[in-house]
Amino acid sequence: MNSINGADGLIIDEHDNLGVAANQADEIVVLDPTGRVMAKLGDFGGIDRRRRPRGLPVPASLVRHGEFIYVTNLY
Repeated sequence: MNSINGADGLIIDEHDNLGVAANQADEIVVLDPTGRVMAKLGDFGGIDRRRRPRGLPVPASLVRHGEFIYVTNLY
């Protein structure tokens, strides 16, 4: 059985695709209306030399504003 590790925030797009913040997996999982995984986005890749995160550390909530989707985290 497959599952989304640490499923948290949800968002639905104009095509009824579901975006799920998978906080334990450090990514956003996108599912089509049938439940098939379409994409896994934002894997956390550590901290760069300027102390900025690479990717999404512990994503929690997803909010759409215009063309953008904002992602909060637990830090």
